[in-house]
Amino acid sequence: MSQPFPQARRAVQAMKAYLPPLEGRRSRVRLDFNENTQGFPEHLPDFDAGELTTYPEYTRLLQGLSRHLELPEEYLLITNGSDEGLFVTAFTFVEPDQDRALVAQPTFALIPHYLQLCQAVLEEVPNCQDLRFDLEGMEAALRRGVKMAILATPDNPTGAVLPLQRLRAWLRDFPETLFVIDEAYYEYYRQTALPLVRIHPNLVVSRTFSKAWGMAGLRLGFLAAHPQLIEWMRRVRSPYSVNALAVRALLDFLPRSELVQQQADALMVRKNYALQVLNGLGYRTTPGAANFFLIWAGLNSKALSAYLYDRGMLVRDRSSLPKMSGSVRVSVGSEAEMERLLHLLAEFTRGYAIIFDLDDTLVDTSQSYDTCISRLTGCSREQLLELRAEGGYNDDWDAAFELLRRDGRERPLVELQREGQQLYLQLAHQVETALFEEAHLQNLAARHPLFIYTGRPRQEFEPIWAPRLAPHFRDVLCKDDAEVTRPKPHPDGLHVLMARHRLHGGIYVGNSVDDMVAAKAAGLTAVGVTTNQSAERLRSAGADYIIEKIADLPALFLLDPA
Repeated sequence: MSQPFPQARRAVQAMKAYLPPLEGRRSRVRLDFNENTQGFPEHLPDFDAGELTTYPEYTRLLQGLSRHLELPEEYLLITNGSDEGLFVTAFTFVEPDQDRALVAQPTFALIPHYLQLCQAVLEEVPNCQDLRFDLEGMEAALRRGVKMAILATPDNPTGAVLPLQRLRAWLRDFPETLFVIDEAYYEYYRQTALPLVRIHPNLVVSRTFSKAWGMAGLRLGFLAAHPQLIEWMRRVRSPYSVNALAVRALLDFLPRSELVQQQADALMVRKNYALQVLNGLGYRTTPGAANFFLIWAGLNSKALSAYLYDRGMLVRDRSSLPKMSGSVRVSVGSEAEMERLLHLLAEFTRGYAIIFDLDDTLVDTSQSYDTCISRLTGCSREQLLELRAEGGYNDDWDAAFELLRRDGRERPLVELQREGQQLYLQLAHQVETALFEEAHLQNLAARHPLFIYTGRPRQEFEPIWAPRLAPHFRDVLCKDDAEVTRPKPHPDGLHVLMARHRLHGGIYVGNSVDDMVAAKAAGLTAVGVTTNQSAERLRSAGADYIIEKIADLPALFLLDPA
């Protein structure tokens, strides 16, 4: 029997670990964790051995920060990045399992993490649908009574900001609540609550030198608050948590702070340009107020992130967070890095296909093909749909042949095809109707190239639908085109389109079991339309997403309504 080991606190056992950036990032373009990828390496000092063998000293740094911030030293506490500062504030002021703490949702992951570690009772206020802070919801929570409110402004990953006017009102109206304002991205937003710490004793401001100052690897930040709060938090902070190299680097660089602001301003100009380009590519974006933005890629957010990763560029898929499904967060890098990013995004967008089946996906054939098969076989539409649900009968004349064979009334396939096509061409112009609207196709085509791969032969497509559909689609492939060697459910036709147009990925939208099987075999995302098969059957055949009609497809890509 193994010896039992000491148990962690219940609060720790109940939590998930915060997952920091993965190792091995330095060899790639790092647009995933909001770092300053340029930094100021030419201004970092050389270090002597004495600085490494002696415990760090903080007096000169506090004096320099005091002058830089125009704030007395007794209002300042330096920390090991803003991470330590957030933990220190929570640990100092939260009574475990008793005090309530207000946070936004979603927000910087370490804010709720540290509060949970300190056993605060979380009061999470979901952001508005557009990811702005729900200020009225927050105020309602404050009126119910919270000991602490920790809000990042601008926040990460949303870029949301807390207006200073509202903060001033809350500081005045809720004096028993400690407001902790994380200003990690201050240099990009240029609005600060820092002067308010001299007026309101219920305010703590946190800053970091990891972002605009380019010192993420040195881990340096500070807290600003009323001296009594600082004195209490100093008791919690480890006495030597900030290393000597970080102290020396900031001391040498503080006199050049104007370089930091100049670089931050230039970065925001690059950001605005990137947003314009992305909007031109058909992407909806959330700019936010910091050195990053969100791209709303919808169902292919993971594909986009993976595409960039394979080409040496890191971004972060934020789809797992509340109200952020389909979003990718991108930090703004150097001019060369952003040029590379925009090139790859355009390349990804042009090479990601939306391929459609035709019958009962784009076009309602219930009164054409289905009627023809009924006349040829005497079987009901329900029998036909059951046969199609088995898979392998994507061709309507093959389906008619099989229905007759099973009923013991077998006829030559060539004869059925000839008779069926004659019936179809007589009926189609009169009874077939579109299941799409041009506006929806135009909306999708603004983002990705559109294609059709249909189980129809070309002579049944060209006279009926080619005039109306051709303007919206880059290419239409029919089952009897020379390059297609095997029909669906084989993926041959999809492979032909992918190779012919040098496509790297995409989706296949169809209504049948065979469509789903072909999509998965081709390595595409399968989107099932429930026009005549159930969602369950399509899912069992491999559908990744289910929609009721083509009009629902733009929403999967988070495109604005047409």
